[in-house]
Amino acid sequence: MVGRAAELELLDRALSMVAAGRFTGIEISGGLGAGKTRLLSELRQRAAAAGLSTCSGRAVEVEQCRPYGLFAAALGPLGWRAPEDASRLDVYYGVRRLLDGVLLLDDLHWADSASLQLTEHLIRRPPPRPLLIAVTFRHTRPPVRVVDALVGHGPAAIRIGLARLGPSDLESLLPDLPHRRRELILRASGGSPGLVRALCRLSDDALAALLSDGGHDGDPDIDGTARDVLAGLAAEIVAQDPDTRAVAQAAAVAGDQATVDLLAHVTGLTVTAVTSAVDRLCWLGHLEVHGTRFGFPNPVLRAAVRALVGPATRVGLHARVAGYLRTHGGPLRALADHTERSAGPGDESAARTLIDAGLSCVFSAPARSGRWLAAVLRVLPVADPRRPTVTLLYAHALALTGELNRSQEVLTDLPDDPAGLPDEGGTRVGDVRALVAQLRGDADEAAAILRELLRRGRPGAAAEVGRRVRLAAAEALRRNPGAARIHAERALAGAGTDRSVHAGMAHGLSAVAALSEGRIAAARIHLASAREVVDAADDRSLWPHLDLVGTVSWAAADLGDLAAAGRHLARARELAEDTGQRGVLPYLLVLEAALHTRAGRLVAALRLAQEAGAAARRAGSAELAAMADAVLLRPLLWTAGPGATAAVARRLADAGRPRTATWRRVAGLNLAVAALAAGRPQECLDRLADGPPPSQAPADASTAAPTNAPADAPARAIAPPPAHASPSVEAPAAVHAEVLRAIALAGMDDLGAARMAAERAQLAAAGAGLPYELGLAGYARASIAVRAGRSGEAARLARGAAAELAAAGAPFDAALAEHLAGRAHGRAGHVEWGRAAFGRALAGYRECGAGWLAAAAAAERDRPARALTAREREIADLVAMGLTNQEIAVRLFLSRRTVESHLSRMFAKLDVRSRTGLINRLRAA
Repeated sequence: MVGRAAELELLDRALSMVAAGRFTGIEISGGLGAGKTRLLSELRQRAAAAGLSTCSGRAVEVEQCRPYGLFAAALGPLGWRAPEDASRLDVYYGVRRLLDGVLLLDDLHWADSASLQLTEHLIRRPPPRPLLIAVTFRHTRPPVRVVDALVGHGPAAIRIGLARLGPSDLESLLPDLPHRRRELILRASGGSPGLVRALCRLSDDALAALLSDGGHDGDPDIDGTARDVLAGLAAEIVAQDPDTRAVAQAAAVAGDQATVDLLAHVTGLTVTAVTSAVDRLCWLGHLEVHGTRFGFPNPVLRAAVRALVGPATRVGLHARVAGYLRTHGGPLRALADHTERSAGPGDESAARTLIDAGLSCVFSAPARSGRWLAAVLRVLPVADPRRPTVTLLYAHALALTGELNRSQEVLTDLPDDPAGLPDEGGTRVGDVRALVAQLRGDADEAAAILRELLRRGRPGAAAEVGRRVRLAAAEALRRNPGAARIHAERALAGAGTDRSVHAGMAHGLSAVAALSEGRIAAARIHLASAREVVDAADDRSLWPHLDLVGTVSWAAADLGDLAAAGRHLARARELAEDTGQRGVLPYLLVLEAALHTRAGRLVAALRLAQEAGAAARRAGSAELAAMADAVLLRPLLWTAGPGATAAVARRLADAGRPRTATWRRVAGLNLAVAALAAGRPQECLDRLADGPPPSQAPADASTAAPTNAPADAPARAIAPPPAHASPSVEAPAAVHAEVLRAIALAGMDDLGAARMAAERAQLAAAGAGLPYELGLAGYARASIAVRAGRSGEAARLARGAAAELAAAGAPFDAALAEHLAGRAHGRAGHVEWGRAAFGRALAGYRECGAGWLAAAAAAERDRPARALTAREREIADLVAMGLTNQEIAVRLFLSRRTVESHLSRMFAKLDVRSRTGLINRLRAA
C-alpha cells in the first residue's frame, strides 16, 4: 500500500467509529487500476483483525440485468437469496436484519439498478446498530444518489479519491529497480498501481517500445509477455458493442489528435454514433477529454487497444488519419507520424511531409526524426537527388539517439564529397563523423577529423566557430591544453561580440585550458563568461551542445563552484533525457557521478556511475564504459571496501582502456587510491607514474584486506583523500597526485620524500588558490606527521584540513581528516578528544554513505586497548585474569601504589569506574 498512508489512516478512523457504536460510510473512487479493490481488501483485513464480521460483493458488467445481483454476491454466504415475488420493502428490511459489522461493495459502477437503490436505502436509513458500508466506483461515472446519501451523513462519511502514484511512491514500492526502469514504468503506467504491477513483468526494451509512437504498432520489440499484459488490459474493450470497439481502436491509432469528427471520418460511422461511443468509453475510464480531443489515460492502455487492430487494418486507419490531418491542416508532427505508417514507394507528398518533419526535430526529438527520415529513404526512388542529404540527416539523428554503430554504418554509404549535398557536403559528412567519434569517447579520432575539416578551408564563419569549439574540447580531453587554448581563442575571435552558445562554450573551453596551464585568474574570468551564457540560454540553443556543457561544468567544479557545475550538469542531463539524446547521456552521467563523489554523495555517485556504464554498453562504446568504470572506482571503494573494486580494475585492464589521455589519468588516479586503501603503497606509486600499461592487470584488491589483517588495517585504509580527479584539468589533478604520492611514501617510511611531495602539493594548491586542494595538502602533511610519531602536530593539521575541506564543500574528505585526527589524538593519549574526532568522522561517513569507512571508524573508536600504554595493557591483562592489585604488583615488580596509579589513569582513559567496567570494556573491544 505504498503512497496510501493517508487513506489507510482514514480506514482506521472509520473502524474506530464503528467500534464506538456508530454508523459510518466510506466512498473510494478512482480511475481504472487506481487500487480501489486493493484498498477495499485492506479494509476487510483490518476489520477482521478488529473482530468485526464482514460481507463483501463485487458487481460485474454482465450481471447488470440481474436484480440485487450485488447483494446476492455479498450476502450469499449468509444464506440470503433475492426473493422473486417479494416486495421491495420486504427485501430491504430482510437485508437490514442481516447486516452487522462491515459491508463492502466493490465496483458499484457495474451494479444493477435494484442494488443501487438498496445501497442508497441502507445508507440513508442504516440499521440501529454499529455498521460500516464501504463502496467503490470509477470516478468517471459515480452513482449519484448513493454519493448524495453518503454526503448526508456529514463527518460520519469518509470520501477517498485515489490519486496516481508519483516518483517517490515508485521508489518506495520498487527500491531495488534502477532509476531508469522505475521511470519507464511510471511513464507507461501513468501512476496507476494496477498497471505498475503488470508492467513490472516487462523488459526495459518492451517498456520503451510501449512508450514510443511506433513500438506498439506491431514492431517485434513487443515480446510475448508484453502481449499478454496488453491483452489483459484490453479485455473490457473487447466486450463492448462493435461501434464502441471500432471507435476505441480508431482513437488508439489516431493518438492525441482524436476528435469526434476525425473518428467519424476514420471509422465511417455517423457523428451521433461516434459521440455515443466516446461517451461510453469516457464513462468506462478508457478515454479522457482534453478540450475537444479525446485520449487514453496512459500509453499502455492505448497500446493495448491498438494491439487489437490487425496490421493491414492499422495501415488503412493511419492513411485515413493522415488524409484527414492533411486536409484540415493538422500539426506537422502528427501528420508525419501517420504518414510514416501508411506511405508507399514513390509517394512524393509523403516524402515532403516526412523531410520537413524530420528536419524540424533533429535535436528536440532525434529518435522521431530518425524514424521519419528512414521512412523517406524507403519512399524516395534510388536515383532521387535528395537521398544523400536525407541519408546524412538520418545518420546525424541516429548518432544523437545513441545508435552509434548504426550511424557509422549509414555514414559509410556516403563518400566524403557526395553529389547532391548543398554547400560543403563533404565537410558536413565529416561533422557527423566527428560527432560520432566524440560520443564514443574517441577524442583522438574526433580531433583528427575536425583538423582535416578546418584544413580544407573556411566553410563559413559560424561553421568554423563550431568546429573549433569542438576541436578545443577534443584537445582538452587529449591533455593538450596548448592546442585547446589556441582553438578556443580562434573560436572566440570568430564569434566576435556574439553572445551565442558557441561563444559561451569557447569561453568555457578557454577556462579549461587556462586551468590546465595554471592560469587560475584567467580561468575564472573565462568561466564567468561561460556561466553567464549558459544560464541565459534557452533550451533550444543548448540542444546541440549538451556534451560541451558537461565539459565546461567540470571546470567549474575544479574551480570550486560546485553549485554551478551541478546546476549545469543537471540541466544538460534533463535536456538529454527530455529530447531523447541518448548518445550524450553516458558522458553526462559519468561527469555527474564524479561530481557527486566530489560532493560526498557516494550512494548517488555509485548509482550514476552504474547507469553510465549501462548506457555506454547499450550504445556500444567500450571507451565510455571504461570512463564509467573509472569514476565508479572511488564511490565503490568507500562504500564497499577495496575488495569490491577488484572486478572493475580487471575490466579496465582487460579492455586496455580508457585510451583517451585525460580519462586514462582519471582511471590511474582512482586505481592508485584503491591500491593505497588496500595497503599497497608501491602499487599506488606505480599508478601515479602512469604505472603498468593498460593491458597489465592491477593487483587484485580482493586480497588487500585479509581477515587476519593487523588491527590498524582499516585505519590505514583512510589514507587517500582526494575525492575526484577531473577530466581535462591538470592543475588540480597534479595536486591530487602529489598528495597520494606523499601518503604512499610515508607508508613506506620514506618520510623525507613524502615531505617533499606534500610540500609540492601545498605550494601548487596555494599558488592556484584552490581551497579544496589546500585541504588535501594539509591532509597529506597530517598523514606524514602521524607516521613520524608527531601525534600532537598530526592532530592539529588534520583538524585544520577537516575545516578547510568542509568549507570547500567536501564533507566526505572532511570526515577522512576527522578520522585521521581521531587516530592522532589516540596516539597522543587524548582519549576523549580522539573519541570526539572519531564520532565526527563516523557521522560524516554515514551522511555520505561510506559504509565501509563508517565500520572502520566505529571499530577504531571502540578499540580502547590501543589508547593504553604497553605497561597499562600488561596490567589490564592481569586484571582480566582476576589478580588483585597486590598480586599484580608482585608479578610485575611494582609497588601497589604504582599499580593503583596505572589503574586510575586507565579508568579515566576508558571512561569506566571499576575493575569490572574495565574488564567489560576490554572484552567488548
